Amino acid sequence: MRANETGKAPETVQTTQPPSQQLTEPGCGCCRSRIVKMILLSVVLSVVILAIVLSINSSVNATIKNTAPTTYLQFSPVGRLLVSETHESTITHSDPTCIGCRPFSYDTRYTVNVWKTASDTLLYSFPAYANTGLGNRIQFSPDGRLLATSSTKLASNPTLWRITLRESQHGTLLRTLAIDQPYVSDFAFSPDGRLLAVEANTFNNPNANVDDSFSLIQIYDVASGTLLHTLKGWIAGISFLFSPDSATLVVGSDPYNSSNQTGYVAIKLYDVASGRLLKSIVPPDSLWADVYKFSTDGHTLLVFAGSPDGNDYEDIDSIDLASGVTTMSIERKIGYGLSATALNPAQTIFAFSDWNDKSELASAFYGTGSNTVSLWDAVTGKQMRVLEKRSGSYLTSAVVKLAFSPNGRLLAGLGTDNVIRIWDVATGTLLHRLGGYLSPVRTLTFSPDSCWLVTGSGYTTFHFWIAYTIRVWNVQSGVSIKEQ
Repeated sequence: MRANETGKAPETVQTTQPPSQQLTEPGCGCCRSRIVKMILLSVVLSVVILAIVLSINSSVNATIKNTAPTTYLQFSPVGRLLVSETHESTITHSDPTCIGCRPFSYDTRYTVNVWKTASDTLLYSFPAYANTGLGNRIQFSPDGRLLATSSTKLASNPTLWRITLRESQHGTLLRTLAIDQPYVSDFAFSPDGRLLAVEANTFNNPNANVDDSFSLIQIYDVASGTLLHTLKGWIAGISFLFSPDSATLVVGSDPYNSSNQTGYVAIKLYDVASGRLLKSIVPPDSLWADVYKFSTDGHTLLVFAGSPDGNDYEDIDSIDLASGVTTMSIERKIGYGLSATALNPAQTIFAFSDWNDKSELASAFYGTGSNTVSLWDAVTGKQMRVLEKRSGSYLTSAVVKLAFSPNGRLLAGLGTDNVIRIWDVATGTLLHRLGGYLSPVRTLTFSPDSCWLVTGSGYTTFHFWIAYTIRVWNVQSGVSIKEQ
C-alpha cells in the first residue's frame, strides 16, 4: 500500500506484460513449459516426502535400529526385553603408514544393547570389551531382573576379566565381580538365581600341578558378590551345569588335550553349598564328556562323550546319576566337528545336523559332501525322520545352527547358504525358507511365545560395516515384519 501511495510501483510490476503479450513473446512458451514441469516435479516430490514421513511414522514400532554387525541375541525369560550384542574389530599396525604390513594388534570392541520389545525402544547400551575374538557372555537371571555380562579391557588392567551385574530394565550397575583371570569362557546362573558359576581359564601350562590348573570354576553369591568356592583340577576346557534344584554342580571335560592327562575323570559332581566333590563318573569307552542337559527331575544327565582315538565319532549318552549307568546312547559320525545339535524343551527329541566329508580338514570347507538334518527320539535313541539331505559344497549346503521354538513345534536351521529353514516338527514339513540377507547370519533366537524368530547378521572389514541387520520374522507366515 505504501508503494501505491507514493506513486512508485514495484519493479516487478513495471516489467510485467499482459497475458496476451506473454504468450506471443518469443521463447516464453518454453519458459512456461519449464515452470509447469517444475511445479509438477515439486508436487511429486512433496507427495513422495509425505509418503516417506508417513511410512516412517507408521513403522517406528516395526524397526529395531542397529549400528553394527550383530553377534548375539537373547530374549528375557518373559520376552519383554531383547538384548543384542554388536561387534567391531580394529586392526592396528606398528606403522600406520605401511599399507599391507603385518598387524601389530587386534582390538575387539562389543556393545550390548537392550531393547523394549513392545515398542522396539532402545533402553540403554554399554561397552563390553574383549581381549580375544571369542566374544563375551551375556545372560539374564532366571527371573529376568538381572543382566550379567562378561567383559575385560578395563583401564586399570586390560588383561583380566570382570562380570557386571545390572538391573535389566534400566541398566543400573549393581556390582562388578572381579574374576582376575585372563579369560572368562562361560558363566551361568543357578535355577533359583542365587548363585553364579563362572568358568575361567588361567592359560597355565597343562603339565602344571592341580593348583595351577588350566581351567577353574568360581561360584559367587549373586546378592553380595562374595566368592564362595573355587573348583580346580582341569588341564583343558570344561563344561558345567547346575542341577534343577540348584544343589549340585556337574562338570564335564572338554575334548581338547584331555588325552594328555593321566587318570582322567570325565564327569564330576559337586555339592554347591560346601564345594565338596560328591562323585565321579566315567562314561564307558570315552575319555572326555561335555555335559549338555539335566533331565527336569535332575536324576539323569545328557552328555556328549568322545573317543580317545580322535574326532571320528561322539556318543550322546543319557546317564543315570545315582548308578552312573548309561541308559541311552546315540552314536554320531561327526567328521571334523562340522555339526549342530538341539534338544526340544520337553527333552524328548534331538535335532542333528551332520556334515559328512571324507576330504582332509583343510579342504573340507571347500570340497563337496552331504549334510543331513534329522530328528531322533531322546528316550529310545532311535531315528525318527530325516528332514533334509543335501549334497554340494560346505559353503552352500551345510546347516550350522539349529534351534527349537519354546513350544517345541518348530525347528529352525541356519544354513551356510544364508537361508534359514523352518520345519514343522510333528510332520517334518518344510514350512518356510527365510532369505534375502546380504551378509552372513550370525545368530538367531525364537521369542518366548514362539511367534517370532529374530536374526542378526552382518560382518565388518577394517572400519567398515557391511549389511548389518536385525530382522524379525513371523514364523506363521514366514514374512519379515521388522528390519533395520
